[in-house]
Amino acid sequence: KYFSTHKGKYPVYSGQTKNNGEIARIDSYDHDKEGLTWTIDGYAGRVFYRNEKFNLTCHCGLLVLKDEYKNKLDYEFLKYLLDNELPLHAVGEGNKRLKKTHIEKISIKIPINKREEFDLEKQKEIAGKYKLIEQIKNEVSKELTKVMGTTLEFS
Repeated sequence: KYFSTHKGKYPVYSGQTKNNGEIARIDSYDHDKEGLTWTIDGYAGRVFYRNEKFNLTCHCGLLVLKDEYKNKLDYEFLKYLLDNELPLHAVGEGNKRLKKTHIEKISIKIPINKREEFDLEKQKEIAGKYKLIEQIKNEVSKELTKVMGTTLEFS
């Protein structure tokens, strides 16, 4: 009911994976920042990049870099890395969950350079390759839809 009485331009993201997680658009927003959201329930651990004004339901969480890492880590690299890693840590039968307490225990590998600092250029290179794969998957899905008359989603 709230969504229909407060229609607007700001997306509301939930734990769904279709439509980039968006379930509605309303006339106000809670967040105006760059970050990553992850699905807590169902397809737990799916990750989406956000850089806009937006809202979240209780079925997804928000990850934001601390100031000291903002020029050292690439959000798109982290999106692809975490989108592959987080679902492996979801717990439960059927409707899996991945809460903040689960994520806090996860370690990930980030490229470092010869000075033993995070290698931002390598992160961007890897993210670019993942982005290309996503584009190819989307094109294949579109072509299959034309041929078969049904939508195919890759996870």
